[in-house]
Amino acid sequence: MLSEYFNQLDKYREEVTDHLDREVIKEKQEELNVIFPQSMTEFYLHFGNDKEVLSSFYVFDSIEDIKIEYDAVSFGEKHEGMGRLGILLEDLDTDEETVSWYPYDMHKWFVEESIAFIFFFGIAAWQVLNLMPSIAKIHICEEEFKQLIGEELKYLSENSLLLLGDVIPVVGKGVLGCYLASDEELYLGTLNGDEVLEEYEELLNIDLNWL
Repeated sequence: MLSEYFNQLDKYREEVTDHLDREVIKEKQEELNVIFPQSMTEFYLHFGNDKEVLSSFYVFDSIEDIKIEYDAVSFGEKHEGMGRLGILLEDLDTDEETVSWYPYDMHKWFVEESIAFIFFFGIAAWQVLNLMPSIAKIHICEEEFKQLIGEELKYLSENSLLLLGDVIPVVGKGVLGCYLASDEELYLGTLNGDEVLEEYEELLNIDLNWL
């Protein structure tokens, strides 16, 4: 279900890698005796060969390094080593395949995103955005952000479920963006130079801060 959105993200990548062999994922699942959520499988199929995308913000493990630890399928690390990312074994193959994180100093799991489908949709855009050479942001409340959506800036997906995530991807002409709901910050990035973001400042009537 997510592959169509991941394909759209390819236009914002400087180099598009080959898809990961599905057999490699199947072998890893057999080794761990688990079935990954479909969204996780789609994420790794599309980006599993791109080490830069996997490590641009969160650091996702290569498929070979995914393991069972702390009673969960552990597949990566939070930004700046804050803790592990994973899906509890008890949550696999249920209606609540929650993505959680495990702070090393607290020895328990906390919810990162309540639905894996939402997590991998948003984080894919966020990982790609963090590789772009020109990035700027603005602090903006959610209602003001919604008012920016129109001809120049559109949701990557208008699926109402995907709009509930903490990371809400948006796209424009040569521009990829992510709204981080919990931080009330909109990030915009482009492969085509700062002048593109300057044009968007005028189009959206906003004042961006360059990173």
